[in-house]
Amino acid sequence: RHLGGMFVSLLTNMDQEREVKLYVIDGGIKPDNKKRLEETTLKFGVPIEFLEVDTNMYEHAVESSHITKAAYYRISIPDLIKDESIKRMIYIDCDALVLEDISKLWDLDIAPYTVAAVEDAGQHERLKEMNVTDTGKYFNSGIMIIDFESWRNQNITEKVINFINEHPDEDF
Repeated sequence: RHLGGMFVSLLTNMDQEREVKLYVIDGGIKPDNKKRLEETTLKFGVPIEFLEVDTNMYEHAVESSHITKAAYYRISIPDLIKDESIKRMIYIDCDALVLEDISKLWDLDIAPYTVAAVEDAGQHERLKEMNVTDTGKYFNSGIMIIDFESWRNQNITEKVINFINEHPDEDF
């Protein structure tokens, strides 16, 4: 229901001249819910591709009251989308509403950075606990622009998975 609402808000507010591809991380979506999502976006002429993540990769990921294992799945997106013509993406959490055209985000030049996101200033005290340097940033991953080429070239998915596996008991 939430994801369908996000898609409707996104597609209603988008420049209709822009081509859009929608991907959904399938962490166990029931077939009838997939069908409802597809019916919703096809009303706008936009199909959905469901991406199946290997949930075993995240078996050691630490969960908390606000971060579930499913929240980690977005780390795999650049590796799950195999289409090499796709150079970047905008990731939007399912509980977001898009109130204006996201073309402004799409058109942002984020080079030389791999990810553009909003710093989560409320979490800056946690950086020390998380062994993040003073120059590091804690960001909200609910809306991000990701440069796939840079992500893949730096093997970020692999590095994050390795970090999770090497620090299984640490609460981040």
